[in-house]
Amino acid sequence: MKKAVTILLISLMLFTSGCAVMTAAAPEPTPAPPTVEELLADALKYYNAGNYEEAILLYEAAIEIEPRNFDATVGLGKAYRSTGNNGQAVEALKAAYELNDSPDVAFELGCAYIANGQYADAENFASELWKDGEGGHKAGTLLLLSLAAQGKIEDVIEMLQNENFNPFLSPGKGSDFLYMGGYDENGECSGYGVSIYWGGYIYAGEYRDGVRSGQGTWYYQEGNYFIGKWANDKPNGYGEYHVIDTNEDREFRTLPCGNGMYHLGFDGGEVLPATHSGNYTDGYENGEMTVSYEDHVASYVSKMGIRQLTGKEHIYEGFSRTWYYYAICKKHKGRCEGKWDIGDRDLHWGVTPWGMH
Repeated sequence: MKKAVTILLISLMLFTSGCAVMTAAAPEPTPAPPTVEELLADALKYYNAGNYEEAILLYEAAIEIEPRNFDATVGLGKAYRSTGNNGQAVEALKAAYELNDSPDVAFELGCAYIANGQYADAENFASELWKDGEGGHKAGTLLLLSLAAQGKIEDVIEMLQNENFNPFLSPGKGSDFLYMGGYDENGECSGYGVSIYWGGYIYAGEYRDGVRSGQGTWYYQEGNYFIGKWANDKPNGYGEYHVIDTNEDREFRTLPCGNGMYHLGFDGGEVLPATHSGNYTDGYENGEMTVSYEDHVASYVSKMGIRQLTGKEHIYEGFSRTWYYYAICKKHKGRCEGKWDIGDRDLHWGVTPWGMH
């Protein structure tokens, strides 16, 4: 009897111990999956921090839950463009535009078209939006950039001078320009691209290692433009700076050479339209330059932006300082005595973000 009781007690103890072990090993409850709102909040944090790949994964996860979620779709498109996946950016932003055709989304889609090299699509899309000013400054800027990307210089100038046009610029965080184009493996601007810089300046041309390098065209807001070789983010090599005519009432006249005074570059204080061509070093004229007007062609020498004089003394005319020098008149095959109201002897002439000066 005692032996039976002992066996029973041992069995009960083992059973109770086993229950305790089984209770302690029970699995934790499975956490709830993140909501769309949580995914979007985390995606935006990664996007703002420049971690676009992680942002893309989170935006895609949100779209799996809600396929027509606008914030997730537009965020995905912007993140794709930031990584240089411009084709995927176009598709995502087209979907976003179908959900919300606001000017902001239209601008993002237009930028994606340009970045993906779909310049004609961008021009057609922007033209429908612009309607000669009715579509707002974002639509106008898209149209301008699409024209610049295609090298339509006359159309770009016409757009810049359109009284209804006011450029829109919203560069990325920590940047001074808004870029549309390709990227290299380091995430730097690379290949052919189009950018709008603070101040409304436009560049359409080649980039390398994140800076302008190669052949490119630089437009100023008034319509003047430089086209030529670039290196290290500045004009370096042969280039042409074009000063356009903004005076529709101007009457050109053949100015005398030889014994007469040729007022080179100015007409009553107003800059004459002309093309300055020659070598540029770090953005400045450097070497023999040719200046071509409608009725006259001459040459001069510039050393790192300082146009060289011929030893003649300067004179004062009112509050302005005039320097005299000799320019070679190529049209009349003789030497012309010219003057250039440049204000100060040490003024440097070149292509800078502020214009030709």
